[in-house]
Amino acid sequence: MKTPKPAKVLVIGSAEGRVIEALEYIADLHKTHNFKFAICLGNLFTRKTPSAVVSKLKSEKFLVPLPVYFGVGSAGMPESVTSHMAMFGPEVCPNLFCMGICGFMKTYSRFTIAQLGGTYDEVKYNEPMNKREKSLTERSFHITDVQTLSKRCDVLFSNSWPENVQNNSTLPHRNLPSGCAPVAALAANCMPQYFFVPSPVYYEREPYRNCAVNVQAGTVSRFFGIAPFKNSVGEKFAYAFTLNPLTSEYVRDIPPNCTASPFVMRPIPLKRASSEQVIPPPDSPISTESGFARFKKPKVGPDACFFCLSNPSISLHLIAAIGNEAYMALPKGPLTTKDTNVPELPFPAHVLIIPIAHTSALSLLSDTSYKNTVEELHRFREAVTLMYNEHNSDAIVYEISRANGVHVHWQVIPIPKALSSKALDYFTNQAKESGFAFEHRDLRSHELNYFRVFLPTGEILVHTLSLRERFDLQFGRRVTAKILGIEDRVDWRLCSQTEEEEKKDAEDFKSYFKPYDFT
Repeated sequence: MKTPKPAKVLVIGSAEGRVIEALEYIADLHKTHNFKFAICLGNLFTRKTPSAVVSKLKSEKFLVPLPVYFGVGSAGMPESVTSHMAMFGPEVCPNLFCMGICGFMKTYSRFTIAQLGGTYDEVKYNEPMNKREKSLTERSFHITDVQTLSKRCDVLFSNSWPENVQNNSTLPHRNLPSGCAPVAALAANCMPQYFFVPSPVYYEREPYRNCAVNVQAGTVSRFFGIAPFKNSVGEKFAYAFTLNPLTSEYVRDIPPNCTASPFVMRPIPLKRASSEQVIPPPDSPISTESGFARFKKPKVGPDACFFCLSNPSISLHLIAAIGNEAYMALPKGPLTTKDTNVPELPFPAHVLIIPIAHTSALSLLSDTSYKNTVEELHRFREAVTLMYNEHNSDAIVYEISRANGVHVHWQVIPIPKALSSKALDYFTNQAKESGFAFEHRDLRSHELNYFRVFLPTGEILVHTLSLRERFDLQFGRRVTAKILGIEDRVDWRLCSQTEEEEKKDAEDFKSYFKPYDFT
């Protein structure tokens, strides 16, 4: 394992929701100082952060030039961030990582960071785990979070102060936040080189010697309270330093102003950080690109793919028609129902058109297979559309194609003809809100990474997906749900049916589709 090299690090105080301004400030300083990473304390986001801010972050025009880490503060997180994280993980946009309430990680530059977010609530801190609801909206930490983080680290940052931080200090006593015992115990066990908290004023304590009982003693820690970002009273709101590895090459003499530890030793039952929180070295099955855990998913083969006919676990009762190159099947958790459709279409009628070949993108097929598969996909699409049309409905058809996907497929969803003219505006506006714009065109020859939608008016919209783009996999379903006024059905898992209900819908679909079935 390679020994880490000294790294320049920047820490800024609580931005209180001024996300863009804070990140631009970090980017400007990075141009001249070349930091390895940066940390944002406190409330980088708040519950009231507009979704337009998150959309701007995810647009290709806004770049975060170095890894930036933040946790949950006292002001919560906006729904636009929590929903993104629930779907895509901790990377809000390229290089911006949320460590949640509890995070322990190894950066790309091989230093370890521990982060304890949220606030201290004595009742919630000690409540039994079976009564605790883990979620991205949680705003207070639990004893298990402190246990998870109680291991050696280079940098610790928390939203809450430790109690008694001024104990054993020779500096004049100051009126600082009182803090809490669990964070003090965490600091004693982590023995960080640097410990940062958000603060109403700038505070720098003398270095102190560690003497924790759970880990080897003898290191020196430095504690800092960092004032709010660009505060109105001129308090210092940023701190830059060089983080050295704890090796003999960089060990320094104990500073002359070093004191005893301010923290009373409180042994905490140690609990290893989970593999989802710790970033392992590059030679493990998990990659560390960009400094946050990225699990290398094993390739899904046909035998394990839910869209492959060769999978022994495939739900055969959902299959509606099988052609030479493609087949149709009803989805689990359809968006539409007999109640959301027009009376002429008294069953969900939401259907998938799926290539028989196991491929993540059509353009990865051989030329002959590509031509034949695309032709049959369109033939199915046109047949289903005709069925819809003759039952007072139109079709919205969309697909997501990515080289690193599993099995490409087309989603076909009915909407009443009365709503068809609204589809273009809904897709265009939702794209704008998500930080991108559609091109009015069909695919270029063998185009690989894209989102495409066929509208009832005959228009085709395409959005080219960049390599690192975090695209909402439910975008098409989300917009169609808005058109239909059934946004409570966006999550397919909340629309699950019994097998008997699925079988009935499949039989209804096959019965209505029979006059149009060319197979």
